[in-house]
Amino acid sequence: MWEINLNLQIEGFLWSMVFGAVFCIAFDIMNISGQQLKASKSAVFAADIVYFTVVSFVTFCLFLVFCSGEIRGFIFVGEIIGFFLCKKTVSKLYTPIMLIVFSLLKRLFLLINRRIFGPVYVFFSKIHKNLNKLSLKRLKNSKKA
Repeated sequence: MWEINLNLQIEGFLWSMVFGAVFCIAFDIMNISGQQLKASKSAVFAADIVYFTVVSFVTFCLFLVFCSGEIRGFIFVGEIIGFFLCKKTVSKLYTPIMLIVFSLLKRLFLLINRRIFGPVYVFFSKIHKNLNKLSLKRLKNSKKA
């Protein structure tokens, strides 16, 4: 006989709130990284598709674990409550910190890029310039002959 286990449903609701908060944090990280990197609209669209695919998969797994695969509203409600509780409380605390961290990481990567790839670029540009001079000399010599 089929029966509803209230303890399992309460546990599922609490876990869905936790996952809703995790989804909020992941969404904020995605937003801040997109803003800092000045992502194009197509990159933002692709990231949103990946985000919602992962969220859908995790929600499906919650249904499998706590509801034997049956769709129950309390999982959706728990995720929504967890998302908005995190957005209104914790998100306001870590968002400025994340902005600072992302800007520092961006500066670090630019510095590494200049230090490592800058000399490599100069080296190859000099080789390219010298090869162009050689090919021009050969072209002039072949026209004289």
